[in-house]
Amino acid sequence: MEITLPISSLIIIAIGSMGITVAVSIGVLLLCQKDKQHLSVSLLAGLLLLSGLTLLNEVLVTSGISHRIPQLYFIPIYYALSVGPLFYLFVQSKYTYRLGRYDWMHLILPIIQAAVYWSIGFRSTAFKSALYNENAFRLYLQIESFLFPISLVGYTFFALYLLKRKEQQVFFWKDDLKKWLTNFSIGILLIAAMEFGFSLVEYNMVLNYFPNFPLALVHTGLLSAFVFWIAINGLKQYYPLQIFASRPTQINAGIDKSELSELLDKLQLLMHKENIFLNPDLNLELLASYLEISEKKCS
Repeated sequence: MEITLPISSLIIIAIGSMGITVAVSIGVLLLCQKDKQHLSVSLLAGLLLLSGLTLLNEVLVTSGISHRIPQLYFIPIYYALSVGPLFYLFVQSKYTYRLGRYDWMHLILPIIQAAVYWSIGFRSTAFKSALYNENAFRLYLQIESFLFPISLVGYTFFALYLLKRKEQQVFFWKDDLKKWLTNFSIGILLIAAMEFGFSLVEYNMVLNYFPNFPLALVHTGLLSAFVFWIAINGLKQYYPLQIFASRPTQINAGIDKSELSELLDKLQLLMHKENIFLNPDLNLELLASYLEISEKKCS
């Protein structure tokens, strides 16, 4: 089947493809990270993968590919309502080893959304066309598209509020973690606010006065920027030295002069005074950095 697309659609595909590739690649990279079993890693990986799939759906729709291939209608790759809750749970998981049963209730709407698309995504084209002509289903699609920016903005505010409530910790590395998560949240909030404003413009039909405005191109670019921002911070999760810059308190007196004894004293200080083992991002590279020795020697 030969598919011809206008230049604007090709630009949308090019921009979106970069975001999709980066998000999926880093998501898989995090899932394959054998030495990081903390819940936050899995949540961030899921956030990246589902954001990448949602961006893929946006590219298929706005570029016109799905209109030329009816079999792609409503395939189960649109998980926009999962992005906000997953990000909030990711931030919350940084301060706990286990989420409670009520925390997982934030995923009820995303599960319902996924169930809807999985139930119709592989049905016949005739069934999908008939369903789309139903007023009730069109109303559901409108509500769903408007809930995405609302959910994204709301859950990002929840994440920032959670970080603000956290009291000043005595451990030196807690400040770095809080600063990174706050910057991460503010970046997502800014993009989410733009997405929310974009939805208001679209629903208010303001674009009727500007018929040449590249609506699809701007929307795809905005979602791509959102996915890129999550991906950049996903890389920081994979390389925690990009997050933690502070150094532990150094001890100078009352230790043996030999290097081994000094390192053991530093390690005991880190474990018993700074509680470094509570850091969900702790790995060999970061510990070696705190001890100011090579990874090989630290191992």
